[in-house]
Amino acid sequence: MESNKNIKKNIIIIIASIVVIIVAVVVGCLFFFKDKSYRVLKIYQVEGQASVIHGDGSEVTPYENMLLQSGDEISLVEGMMVIKADEDKYIYLENHTRIILEATGTAENSKTTIQLLEGAVINQINEALSDKSVYELNTQNATMSVRGTVYRAEVTVESDGATGSSSDNSATESGNSASGNNYLSVSEDGILVTGVQTFDGIVVTDPLQANGEKSNNEKSVESGKQVRIKREDNKNDYVGDTEDIVFDEFNGQTLEYLDMVVQNGEQDIGKTSEELEDLKEAAGPFKVTFIYDKKVFGTVSVNKAEKVEEPLLMPTASGSWQFNFDTPITEDTDIEWKPGN
Repeated sequence: MESNKNIKKNIIIIIASIVVIIVAVVVGCLFFFKDKSYRVLKIYQVEGQASVIHGDGSEVTPYENMLLQSGDEISLVEGMMVIKADEDKYIYLENHTRIILEATGTAENSKTTIQLLEGAVINQINEALSDKSVYELNTQNATMSVRGTVYRAEVTVESDGATGSSSDNSATESGNSASGNNYLSVSEDGILVTGVQTFDGIVVTDPLQANGEKSNNEKSVESGKQVRIKREDNKNDYVGDTEDIVFDEFNGQTLEYLDMVVQNGEQDIGKTSEELEDLKEAAGPFKVTFIYDKKVFGTVSVNKAEKVEEPLLMPTASGSWQFNFDTPITEDTDIEWKPGN
């Protein structure tokens, strides 16, 4: 009997030891794979007209929580789209934007590269990158590198070389992407301009040489500052020095995204959510209503500071709209028709 008890006791000890070993192996694997975790790229939010083109050429309509592949071409014609990477990085695409997103390595030691082909994106990195991690954004004439920050980059084309606001899309021209959708595309005519605004942290910019290599003419753009890089006569260079960001130059969508940045992280971007709400109200778009005989003849939406076009149709055979159509629209506006003789 005593022998049987010892055998049972030994069996229990052996089983317990095996269980302990198994638990230790499982815990070790969890820690190991946690350090070696793969990159997770997904569509966080999306509305409107958008598309994703995979490396094999197949095109799909994106949906929330859709997993992305490194090398995907992601486009937003109109609406809204937010991409989430590694649970702590957000990429906000503005209207008429097309990017190629490349992500390699692990979540802890990552390399993220965004090719901004056209349009504008806001980047938010909530956690500081590790020493071995890289986060870059490239355009046709500039490169930007960061370690942990919030910043915006935009590509525009200026037909006459005027140095207007970096948030002004009025000089860009319409074209077609590989997917057949219409975008504000970068034309060979005119001056290519990359605008960079840093809201939190530091972004290191560098104009590219004609061969696509860095020029080693780096400039650090600190919080609250912006810089512009233009390509003229096949040479890329800065437009003056860094300047202060002017928030009321941004359109409503940019301001909406910045409000989301405030809610998704803890960075101080220079404006509170309440202040951004006030700016959004002032940014438009504004409603212009054409009125004839106290009735609505038609309505149109106009962005801030843009001009409204005179309707082709007239309510009566003769008369005129009581408005100077060279006046930029800065608020909701009613325009009345006065019949003539």
